[in-house]
Amino acid sequence: MAAVPMETLTQWLTEARTALHQLQIGRRSVEVREGEKWVTYTTATVSELRGYVARLEAQIANGGTYSPSGVGIVF
Repeated sequence: MAAVPMETLTQWLTEARTALHQLQIGRRSVEVREGEKWVTYTTATVSELRGYVARLEAQIANGGTYSPSGVGIVF
């Protein structure tokens, strides 16, 4: 997978954190861009959104390549 610019990862993280906040204050559903697709989260799937936020934070902290599944290959 091609490297995603740090600026893009940071933007996705901001959007995901905003969406998480919206769910926490009572919004029923939110849409978040995950790479090239849009994913809808609800209060029932908030833990999945938290996982996405954690994956983005890890990618940014490591300065690595974005992996939507959270799985990477290391040689």
